[in-house]
Amino acid sequence: MDFSSFFSLLEALSQPFKNFKNIFNKDFIKERRHLHFGLSFIIVFVFFFFGDDVKELQLEYFPFWITLLFGWFSAYGINFVREWYYGIKGAAKWDWLDIYAGCFGGLLGAIIYLILK
Repeated sequence: MDFSSFFSLLEALSQPFKNFKNIFNKDFIKERRHLHFGLSFIIVFVFFFFGDDVKELQLEYFPFWITLLFGWFSAYGINFVREWYYGIKGAAKWDWLDIYAGCFGGLLGAIIYLILK
């Protein structure tokens, strides 16, 4: 059995944690990573906060780890699409650290939602 693709997936998923010091360094504000972090935090938190009132979403049945994963991956998707769009337009250079900063913002938004829930 070949596990190389599984280990490649684990390697890709571990990149944000391996680059944690590179994301939250002295250039955090200068490189505008705080915007990715903050906007992802706000989007995820607002989705969960207002989604609590939408009965069809049934957020009260989500286990806490599903909420955390949703916050992480939705922020990843938002920031990935943003980097892709501005990369095609030529307005900004592609930067994985911006995407990773957004992931941590989405994760924090999910954690704050769970604390306040």
